[in-house]
Amino acid sequence: MRCRCCDKNLSDYESTIKSSITNEYLDTCISCLKVIDIHYVGRPDLEEEVNPIYQKEEDYDKDF
Repeated sequence: MRCRCCDKNLSDYESTIKSSITNEYLDTCISCLKVIDIHYVGRPDLEEEVNPIYQKEEDYDKDF
Protein backbone atom coordinates (compact mmCIF):
# COMPACT_ATOMS: atom_id res chain seq x y z
CA MET A 1 0.00 0.00 0.00
CA ARG A 2 1.24 3.53 -0.73
CA CYS A 3 0.73 6.92 0.90
CA ARG A 4 -2.05 8.95 -0.69
CA CYS A 5 0.01 12.14 -0.38
CA CYS A 6 3.61 11.29 -1.26
CA ASP A 7 3.29 7.80 -2.81
CA LYS A 8 5.80 6.27 -0.34
CA ASN A 9 5.39 2.59 0.61
CA LEU A 10 3.52 2.37 3.92
CA SER A 11 4.85 0.28 6.79
CA ASP A 12 2.59 -2.25 8.50
CA TYR A 13 1.90 0.28 11.24
CA GLU A 14 1.12 3.12 8.83
CA SER A 15 -1.29 0.81 6.99
CA THR A 16 -3.32 0.39 10.19
CA ILE A 17 -3.68 4.10 11.00
CA LYS A 18 -7.24 5.35 11.28
CA SER A 19 -8.71 8.79 11.84
CA SER A 20 -9.58 9.20 15.51
CA ILE A 21 -12.71 11.12 14.46
CA THR A 22 -14.16 9.15 11.52
CA ASN A 23 -12.51 5.76 12.26
CA GLU A 24 -11.63 5.44 8.55
CA TYR A 25 -8.25 4.20 7.33
CA LEU A 26 -6.10 7.14 6.26
CA ASP A 27 -3.55 5.37 3.99
CA THR A 28 -1.06 8.13 4.78
CA CYS A 29 2.52 7.92 6.08
CA ILE A 30 3.57 9.37 9.44
CA SER A 31 5.57 12.16 7.77
CA CYS A 32 2.56 13.41 5.83
CA LEU A 33 0.26 13.05 8.85
CA LYS A 34 2.56 15.34 10.84
CA VAL A 35 2.43 17.98 8.10
CA ILE A 36 -1.36 17.94 7.74
CA ASP A 37 -1.85 17.63 11.54
CA ILE A 38 -4.56 14.96 11.69
CA HIS A 39 -5.36 13.10 14.91
CA TYR A 40 -5.00 9.38 14.35
CA VAL A 41 -4.74 6.00 16.06
CA GLY A 42 -2.86 2.88 15.01
CA ARG A 43 -2.21 -0.58 16.34
CA PRO A 44 -0.01 -0.27 19.44
CA ASP A 45 1.62 -3.66 18.81
CA LEU A 46 3.06 -2.34 15.51
CA GLU A 47 4.02 1.13 16.75
CA GLU A 48 7.53 0.04 17.77
CA GLU A 49 8.32 -0.18 14.05
CA VAL A 50 7.84 3.61 13.78
CA ASN A 51 8.95 4.61 17.32
CA PRO A 52 11.61 2.01 18.17
CA ILE A 53 12.76 1.48 21.72
CA TYR A 54 16.44 2.26 21.37
CA GLN A 55 17.62 0.45 24.46
CA LYS A 56 15.51 -1.93 26.46
CA GLU A 57 16.16 -2.30 30.19
CA GLU A 58 17.75 -5.75 29.83
CA ASP A 59 20.21 -4.30 27.29
CA TYR A 60 21.72 -1.76 29.69
CA ASP A 61 25.32 -2.34 30.67
CA LYS A 62 25.16 -3.38 34.30
CA ASP A 63 28.92 -2.96 34.85
CA PHE A 64 29.06 0.82 35.16
